Amino acid sequence: MPGINRTGSKKAASPIAGQSAVKNDVKAAAPPKVNDDRLRLSGEAQNIEELFQSLSDIDEIDRKKVESIRLAIKKGEMPVDYQMLANKILELSDDFDDHRKE
Repeated sequence: MPGINRTGSKKAASPIAGQSAVKNDVKAAAPPKVNDDRLRLSGEAQNIEELFQSLSDIDEIDRKKVESIRLAIKKGEMPVDYQMLANKILELSDDFDDHRKE
């Protein structure tokens, strides 16, 4: 009979003629090449980073002092020079605009 060995054992048929049922030459995929990690910040992000650095350089705020000044202004016990305040706000605004344009 064809396909039966005379010793009584059966021959295992290969799924494709001439190939073994299990491939031993399978290679694992090589890991992808990794480029240097780099972070690029936009100009605005760099300005924000500089502002945060400037803020971290400022001494810690004395909240009790701020609150006492706030109450004194509210009660009218501390005069406010509104012209000087307006000028400072405009000066800070100009500085901020200059940083944004860079």
